[in-house]
Amino acid sequence: MAEIVGYVAGAAFTILWGAGTPNWGVLPRLGFKYTRLLTVGFAALLLYQVLLYFYVSPTLNVERLYLPTFLRTFGYAIFFSTMTLYLKELIEFPTFFHALTVSGFIRNGVGESVCSGLYSFGLRRQIADALNRGIHSDYVQVLMVAVKEMFGIMCLVGVFVLLAMLLYDVQPVRSTMRRMMPLKKIGRLISLSVSGHRRPPRPLRQPAVG
Repeated sequence: MAEIVGYVAGAAFTILWGAGTPNWGVLPRLGFKYTRLLTVGFAALLLYQVLLYFYVSPTLNVERLYLPTFLRTFGYAIFFSTMTLYLKELIEFPTFFHALTVSGFIRNGVGESVCSGLYSFGLRRQIADALNRGIHSDYVQVLMVAVKEMFGIMCLVGVFVLLAMLLYDVQPVRSTMRRMMPLKKIGRLISLSVSGHRRPPRPLRQPAVG
């Protein structure tokens, strides 16, 4: 139930922001941009990680997971809606749905597989390190310590990413990030690749008559 409420709340917040409907919305009149909306979604995801870091314990009950679950789905709804709007601005409409499919494959296929593999590798490494040092004799305690350390690492990475997003309006940070991630060039390349634009074939020469 918390997941459904989070998705609905995230979608409603995105509509309230006026994303995709610049002439409607309440917050666009205050001068807020898509970058701030993306920051709000990522901040909700980071707060979800922070809460799980402090909630990892043998006495954790289900009721305490309602708020982190709500924050996770709330952040996902805002984050992916905003990224779809960015994609809409980078890609032309005839190739938009092709590019959306390709980005979905990359996000759910490559991205999820790579992140899951890195997380599993880090978790096994933390468990093996704790067992070798003999910190805890109980495997459950070792597993909880390893999970908490992984959540702590992800929280630190998320704090640096959130700080970069908050400083995006600062000109040196913005120019550096645009050089590192040329989104417009990437969008044009995706548009050309999914639309199959090629050089038109040369017309056949007609044989001379007579």
